[in-house]
Parts: sequence; structure tokens; C-alpha cells
Amino acid sequence: MTAPFPLPPSFLITKYESVDFIGSGAYGRVFRCLSHGRNTAVKVLNPASEEVTHIRFLQEIEILKKLDHQHVVKLLNAGEDDGNHWYESEYANEGHFGKMFGYLFYNDLHRVKYFSQICLGLSVIHDLGIIHRDLKPSNVLVFQSESDQEVTLKIADFGLSLIAGVSPRLTATGDVVGTADYLAPEVKQNPRRATVKTDIYSLGITFLEACTGHTSISENNLKSVSPVLAPIIRRMVSFSPDERHQSVAEVLEDLNKPSLSMLILGRELEPNEPGFPSFSSNIAGVLQRQVEVLHSSTPETIEDSTTRLEQSMDRLGSHVYDNKAQTISSIPIHALKILDEVKPVRLLNLMQTFAVAADKTRVTDFFFNGSDTWAWFLVQVYGFASYAQTKDLCLESLVRIMTRFDTEVIRYRVYHLIKSMDDPTDIQHLSEFLRYQKREDIADLLNGVPHERELDDEALRNILAKSQTSHTSQ
Repeated sequence: MTAPFPLPPSFLITKYESVDFIGSGAYGRVFRCLSHGRNTAVKVLNPASEEVTHIRFLQEIEILKKLDHQHVVKLLNAGEDDGNHWYESEYANEGHFGKMFGYLFYNDLHRVKYFSQICLGLSVIHDLGIIHRDLKPSNVLVFQSESDQEVTLKIADFGLSLIAGVSPRLTATGDVVGTADYLAPEVKQNPRRATVKTDIYSLGITFLEACTGHTSISENNLKSVSPVLAPIIRRMVSFSPDERHQSVAEVLEDLNKPSLSMLILGRELEPNEPGFPSFSSNIAGVLQRQVEVLHSSTPETIEDSTTRLEQSMDRLGSHVYDNKAQTISSIPIHALKILDEVKPVRLLNLMQTFAVAADKTRVTDFFFNGSDTWAWFLVQVYGFASYAQTKDLCLESLVRIMTRFDTEVIRYRVYHLIKSMDDPTDIQHLSEFLRYQKREDIADLLNGVPHERELDDEALRNILAKSQTSHTSQ
């Protein structure tokens, strides 16, 4: 039977404490290797590789030796053992740039931060006369510091790169190298036309994909890019090399032009409109990753996972309430049930944090419409919470959200919740919260329900079908 993964060469097993297969490419296999508590990535050339592949592999090592920059992956060691050529580099503990697309970018502030990191690395590469020729998300690695959770991007994989005036001619005329979706038009016609501007094109496609999820330069895709970044990306992916940025420095200059308000709000602040402090632009990704960890929580791990999430939310500061509320409302329900079973007071504390954040969020604060999701979240938690305080907090928050945001979805959630309630104490508390928010019309329908009389379903439906005439946005 064929092994599911390539077995590591014996010299790696001897050299390192543990060796795990990561993946394979055109030139070799990559293994995660552990030594003295540190993980590194070791790339091993396939023994039966053709001569041209052998030359490119050795050239990649020479290129890495020339590069020493925080946004370029660092070469740690290289050699030949048992006929195997190999090199060791930093291990990317968070995978590659493409894996960040789905959750990291809430606004252009985040995008510009990470696009700029890639540009800084590429600028150094070009300054040394090196053309990468295979820029794409999977060749930009993601490193996250354990100490401060800071994310750093580093360009990697120089197997197809050229060194101006040094590289041997390894590509025959007509042989296209690189990944098709990211290749500049002129390189598809003639691979030897690779220049700084062809790398800029590939970088532009990478940025386009980060913003839209697509690599196609269609008008629909370009229109879906934010107005702040669209002109920059359009220029980077111009068909004519002369119409593109002529250097990565020009790209960086354009990325640094928009103001903070343009990056976060997509517009300039109005005269006398209060400003807002910046916050760590990678924290959204950190929060999302920690929420993902909660998907696999067990009674043994749930408290530690919750603590790490709470500590990261504290880093958001006091000015991005919608991010805090949205993060908590995205925690898997089954994880919250485990938390309630293990430590119900921790669930109460978490819901108190949510209630404060949701209450302080204004309609104009939303990067996304979270209030509908919040209503669903509160109804779910109310259904299983052990503590009466937690249930009351869910009901009070739900009423406040309905009063302030008043969407059809929220009113639908409230209707079905009231229909399902059978605890007289909970119904009484809900009635009190409604009266406090000046919704006597609904509260009056709850008098004496369920023991003294049945709920007037039609009256409740009619009341909730009507939108409020006014909202409060604190």
C-alpha cells in the first residue's frame, strides 16, 4: 500500500526531534522539523530531479543568502546529506496569505497594513536585482508572534526567481513559468520579459484577490474593490507595463496617501466631526482565530479558550464596541453551552461584556449589520442559560436592541421568543424591560400570561409587524 504522505529522508529523522510532512511542489518536499523547541521548515530537493530543477534549487538558496529583511523569509541553513540537497528556513505558524482573506479584513486599514508589508519585502528583493516571477498568496507566509499576537507577512519561494545579470538561462523561449492567474500578459507571451513591472502586476492580482476573492480583472470585480484601493489596484494590473507603477516604492506611496478616516470609514471626516483613535489592525484576525478554536472546545479547554478570547477583546480598547459584540455573538452556541455547564458565571460575565458593547454601538458604527445576528444570539443563549441573571440579561439586551435598531428580523425573533415562553417569572421580567423601554403596547399583552390568560397571538403579531416611528441611537 502506498504511504499517504512522503516519508521523510532518514537524515532528517536523525537530525531533528520530530519531522512532519507539510507539502510538496515542483522542486521538492517541505517538512516541519522540531529542534530544541523550535519549529523550522526544511525543503528537500527530489532526488530524481532534472538538472534544470537542480540548478534552480541551488539558485534559490543563493538568493535567500542575499536577503535579510523582516518581510522576506529567512534562510537558516543549507546543505547536502545522503545525496539530498536541502535548505532550512523559518516556519510559518499561520500558513500563507490566502488563508487570511476570509476573516482578517474588516476595512481598508487592515488591507493597507498587510499590503504594505508585502511591498516592503518586494522592494528589498528588487533593490538586489531579483525578480520573483511567482508572486501569489501562497508564496507570502504568515507569522504570528506568541508574545504579542502581532502578524508579520514574509515573501517566500524563490524557485523561479531571476537575478539580473547572474541567472543562467533556464527557460526556453515559449516556456511559461509561474502561476497563470497571476502572470502579467507580456510574460505569458515571452517568459524572458519578466521585470519589476511584471512582479507588480502579480502583486496587483494578489491584492485584487484579497479584496474580492477573485483573480479575474473583470469590471465587476474591480468595482467591488473599495474606492480607496480600486485606483491603486487598477493601475497595478494595467495591461501595458508602462501604465503600471514603475516601482514598488510608487505602490507604497499610493498606499500611504489615504487618511485614517478614509481607510476605516471610506470617507473623510466632516468639519467638527470627532475623530477616533486607531487600533491594532490585526486584532480582528486574532479574535476570529480564537473564536475558531472555540469550535473544538471541550469541558477541559473551554475556560482557557474563553480567557484568551476575553484578553484579546480587551486589546480592542473602548472605541470599537461593534467588534466586541460581533465577536461574542459569533462564538459557537455549543461552546457557550459547554461554558454554561462548566462555569455558568463565566457565561454571565461574557454576556455582560456583550450587553455593554451592544448598548454602546451606534448605527453609524457598524462595519457590518450585526443587530440581526445579535438578536438570534440572545434568543439562543436565553434558551439554555442556567443562571436567572443570564436569562434576564438576554431578555433586557434583546428589548434594547429591538428598540434601538428595530428591524423586521429582530421583531420576528422577539415574536417567536414570546410565543415560546412559559415561565411566569421570565415573562414578568420581560414585561418590565419592555415598559422601561416605553413598549407598553407589548408589555400589556403579557399581563397574566400564561396562568391567568392566553397570549393574544394576533394582537402581538400586529404590534410587532409595525415599525417604530422613532429610534434612539446613543
